[in-house]
Amino acid sequence: HTPARLDDYLGRIVDNLRPSVKHAEAEDITMCFEVIKTTIARSAADTRRIVDALDSSVTEIIWENDSAYRVGEKPSEGYSYIEGKIRDVHIKTNDRDEMNPIGDTGETYTDVIHRLHTDGYTGFLTIEHWQGEKGTLRGLRQLTEILTDLK
Repeated sequence: HTPARLDDYLGRIVDNLRPSVKHAEAEDITMCFEVIKTTIARSAADTRRIVDALDSSVTEIIWENDSAYRVGEKPSEGYSYIEGKIRDVHIKTNDRDEMNPIGDTGETYTDVIHRLHTDGYTGFLTIEHWQGEKGTLRGLRQLTEILTDLK
């Protein structure tokens, strides 16, 4: 996590995003913020700080575990920050081009999806950047296996 970096910019981020959030509120649309390691908000914890600072019911989060784990946040840690604010989960491959495990965290998307299901999650699960059509289909098959086990 990079709290000092976020602390330095949080006020500016909120000032710049507030007009867009107000517009989203007026239009009754959801505005999502994605957890991405190449932004100032690199983890679920950081992203939640921005969403909280914007203080709006229309702000939600796209959870990308791959990005968060690469900056040191395990999925089980990240979930505790953004539970109830997740609108979409981006599922990427690990370094072996498989869904599980999530990097070297010792955790899996199977764990993540089961936890979300237990907590009543009804949002999206997105297979993202799985190297073309064949990779995407492979990801969908792996995701289908996990979802089938939930029943």
